[in-house]
Amino acid sequence: MTVLLLRVTYFPETSRLASESPELVMERFLSRRHAPSDLDIWKGNEIIGRLVLEPKELITAEQRRLGATAYLHVDGIVSMEFPGIPKGSLTLIGDLFMGLDGEVKESTVTLGLTQQNLYLKITQKHLVPEPRFVLRQGDFEIFDSSKSDASEPSQKMVDLLLGSIQMDPKARAREASQAAESITEARRGNFNVLGREFTGYHLTTTLGGGGDRKFILAITDSGEVMQMLTNFLDYRFISADLRPDGMNGYLLESIKKLNLPGPPPSPPNK
Repeated sequence: MTVLLLRVTYFPETSRLASESPELVMERFLSRRHAPSDLDIWKGNEIIGRLVLEPKELITAEQRRLGATAYLHVDGIVSMEFPGIPKGSLTLIGDLFMGLDGEVKESTVTLGLTQQNLYLKITQKHLVPEPRFVLRQGDFEIFDSSKSDASEPSQKMVDLLLGSIQMDPKARAREASQAAESITEARRGNFNVLGREFTGYHLTTTLGGGGDRKFILAITDSGEVMQMLTNFLDYRFISADLRPDGMNGYLLESIKKLNLPGPPPSPPNK
């Protein structure tokens, strides 16, 4: 389940860059262990959150047996408004086990509303068509899709959290299986982010046979992600190193208003 992460605006000039092996680009990106890509989340002209992508070592023989050759940990937090809920922050914490072709073999993603102490854990196992959803409030388990159907109030909260990442609650199995149908392409050349020129790669992944969801990463030769864009979220993800002068104070004020911690908070274990 590649809920993950990101959304793509497909730039016309990308098609004019030279083709490159996606495996080579993924290897460059995933080789940056202990050097995560720290991205500001932009909506319009405002920074409203952060996303950290951290490649890690694989930790079990079982993950290797599935064909995973890489492990990506994701931490994110963003200011959001939900119907009937005071404005607050949404957290996203994920672990994705993937091949160098970009295909996600297994994943666990937890979405959280920290002010309500509410968390939705989404687990996608290899070759299992339907993801498992576990909804918790603090240490209390409200709903587990592997045990029973959700009550109407629980289902509404699950749908609300899934909707925050533009995942269609009525098409969960289809969207979860898109990882197996994804197509990843890479091109090498120059790219521009916030007026700065870089040499590196565009890595584009199209999810599902219909190609209705895309995400694109602009990656430097050293493997650092400078920008991520998608075609299904209203956000841009841009390297914090490129934050314009004068935005630092605004960002600190935004974090203060949201009461955001330094690193994004971790959900309760389950």
